Amino acid sequence: MKFILILASLMLAVSASAESFNSSSVLIYDLTERKSVVDYNADKESSIASVTKLMTVLVILESKLPLHEIITIPRTNDRSPRLVPGMRLSRVDAVQLALVASDNRAAKALAISYPGGERQFVAAMNQTAKQLGMENTYYAEPTGIMATNRATAHDLVKLLEYANNNEVIRSFSQVDVSVVNVGVRKKRQQNKTVMFGNTNPLVYESNNIVVSKTGYTTAAGRCAVMVVDKDDKSYAIVLLKAPSLNKRTQDSRQALAIIDSMSKPVLM
Repeated sequence: MKFILILASLMLAVSASAESFNSSSVLIYDLTERKSVVDYNADKESSIASVTKLMTVLVILESKLPLHEIITIPRTNDRSPRLVPGMRLSRVDAVQLALVASDNRAAKALAISYPGGERQFVAAMNQTAKQLGMENTYYAEPTGIMATNRATAHDLVKLLEYANNNEVIRSFSQVDVSVVNVGVRKKRQQNKTVMFGNTNPLVYESNNIVVSKTGYTTAAGRCAVMVVDKDDKSYAIVLLKAPSLNKRTQDSRQALAIIDSMSKPVLM
């Protein structure tokens, strides 16, 4: 009887997934039992946009650089609705802005603050990817703005699984709305409060999402990666190149529903 219930639940999940995903690549992976639940074009390389920043913050956190050291927002072409060149903030606040709000200038400031600067930082990103077995992944820069930042869904599951062990990433990923203080360079040093929200709308709906990063560029489409904890198990979700924000959100909800169905017995 137990086997029948589990089999029925699996059949329900797979049939639902086949009908309604809009993303070009989809992977739902059971990290506990180490098996795919849904696998669609998961070996196809794709631009990953700001999903890049998950590796950016991971490399910074593993570098053991002082998290409360003050760094400066550089003068670059990167856009940010919150930060302007010359602003000063702690490294840990830059990590939070890069991961939660997907702030490009925060990510660039983190890379520049790395020993050897941005070039050595990007080399460290690619080295970490290699160490994690991400054989079809390449990082050209730390923000995700370049289309040459590429990966497969299978590779991104490896990154998610590793990042899931980092308590800072898990903590910040679950933030819905937060504020940080930044220093503004004028004639006299002043502080400014910057408020921001999570770019993943599903974080506002579900308490089970423990790692999260979204992304968007024209080349990459709408992307999202997540780790979901459900009933003492962990699942990775990778959605690449959804055609719109609404379609990505629809795919995310569908993925969560599939995971939810895995834990609910189906009456026969």
